[in-house]
Amino acid sequence: MKPIINDLNTEFSARAIIAAYRQFENAFFKGVIAETESLYTEDAQWIVPQAPVIKGKIAIRDAWKQVVGEGGVNV
Repeated sequence: MKPIINDLNTEFSARAIIAAYRQFENAFFKGVIAETESLYTEDAQWIVPQAPVIKGKIAIRDAWKQVVGEGGVNV
């Protein structure tokens, strides 16, 4: 059976995932969660253990705002 993804696509996908993660990480630490909205589709779902599923990019953004608050997070 032939692989569905070739090495070139795998490399591109890995770079895209890393870039998206960095975008999210930067916004998270700055406390500018609105910058992460473009990472989600309109029908995205955020599944958090022991909580209801959060549906849609706006709801996910708002949930992250509650987690991060104003001013970002330092760890």
